[in-house]
Amino acid sequence: MVDQHLASGAGVTVAAIPVGYEEAKSFGVIEADDAGKIIAFHEKSPNPPTMAGDPARCLASMGNYVFNTKTLVDIVTPAGQDDAHTDLGGHIIPALTAAGVAHVYDFSTNVVPGQDAREKGYWRDVGTIDSYYDANMDLLSPVPVFNLYNDDWPVFTSHQPLPPAKISRGAGGEPSYVDGSLLCAGSIVSGAHVERSIASPGVRVHHDAHVTDSLLFPGVVVSPGARINRCIVDKNVVIPAGTRIGFDASADAARFTISDHGIVVIEKDFVF
Repeated sequence: MVDQHLASGAGVTVAAIPVGYEEAKSFGVIEADDAGKIIAFHEKSPNPPTMAGDPARCLASMGNYVFNTKTLVDIVTPAGQDDAHTDLGGHIIPALTAAGVAHVYDFSTNVVPGQDAREKGYWRDVGTIDSYYDANMDLLSPVPVFNLYNDDWPVFTSHQPLPPAKISRGAGGEPSYVDGSLLCAGSIVSGAHVERSIASPGVRVHHDAHVTDSLLFPGVVVSPGARINRCIVDKNVVIPAGTRIGFDASADAARFTISDHGIVVIEKDFVF
């Protein structure tokens, strides 16, 4: 994308990817000429234009941009109070499109070393609880469509000075069961059941606790005997012993946010 940006002489290059017509209504949709210059940008249009020769799909902005420094500085420096550009999709990209300096990069053509055909063009919008949850679940597949283990294209992230993840027997000697899950550094599973879940750094899951189809953020503690199913548990939450969440929608809705697809969200630092 950077190479194309430099070669084209564009002021800004916008990454885009083909999506279905109905899905495209939630995104900024791009119209471009054969040379890749953006000729129109439609922000969350109820009737977005489809791609040339493909009436079922639209070219949607991914929200990733490469700017020339001067172009970016100039466009966000207001000449007067009424013409300040403060929003990328609503102001900046349309203004640069009108100026003729905006180009598009089709991410579906992107080539990543070590990536197989299933991963090509992988991208997820995580603007809703359900889409965020689904993107995390993608990582748990036996052969994930977003591969964190590609040695030819490593994913660099924060490495905290934490000990390795540990799986041990519980206080009464009961074994742990962990399957289809990611256990991050510093997490400990002690005589618990963890299945199709992600345990972030510093998570503790105690004996006889069951965690299924869930995301546990850093510092979460699941106390003995608790049952957590299809939940996103934000940072530093302590789930009390014997608590059941994700099994009774009415009871959960009285205390927590529940997504359209039934994912229970427990907010950061929530105290039971």
